[in-house]
Formats: sequence, C-alpha cells, structure tokens
Amino acid sequence: MAVENQEKKRLSPPKIRFTRAQRATYLAQANEIVAPFKLKAYVLPRAMAVGVVGDNRAFTPVIDLRGQLPDHETLAALSTEITNIIPVIKVTVSLAERRGKKVRLFL
Repeated sequence: MAVENQEKKRLSPPKIRFTRAQRATYLAQANEIVAPFKLKAYVLPRAMAVGVVGDNRAFTPVIDLRGQLPDHETLAALSTEITNIIPVIKVTVSLAERRGKKVRLFL
C-alpha cells in the first residue's frame, strides 16, 4: 500500500508557473511569425502541454492561432516555425466559435 502511494506522488506533474513576462514574450514572438498570414496568436491561460525534451518532461504553455485560416500546408509550416523558435510544444488553431466554445485543431 505504501509503495502505491509513493508511485502516485511521483507521477503527479510538478506545479509550474510561467510569469506574465514569459507569456508576453511568447505571445509577441508568435504574433510576429503569424502576422503576415492575417492570424493572431494567443497563449491559452490555463492550458499546459506536456512533452519530452531530452530525457526529461517539459511543461509549456499552448499557443492558439485565430483568424482567417490559410491552407493546411501553411498552418503546418507556421506550427513548425513557432515550435522551433519559441520554447512551446503545442500549437492549436481555433476553427470556429459555437455558443462561446471554441473548436480546436491540434497541429
């Protein structure tokens, strides 16, 4: 029983907070990348992406793109460029708004 409790404690993710300055920096960099395509980038406030960087887990904010969507190849290229330049793992695209809820496509 004690071993199971220790494993549960080990598996819970650490509480990581990003400062407003970090989020603002990510947002400015992402908007600079997507501005020529008439898109706007947002940092989702309570969403964190989990991924593997090297041998460790990484917890990063999620960048959301909104606006008139270009073709799929352009979105894929933008997602790749954003994740290569900004230290984020996941980029989403808001496809539509329905009764205040957004539908997202994960790239």
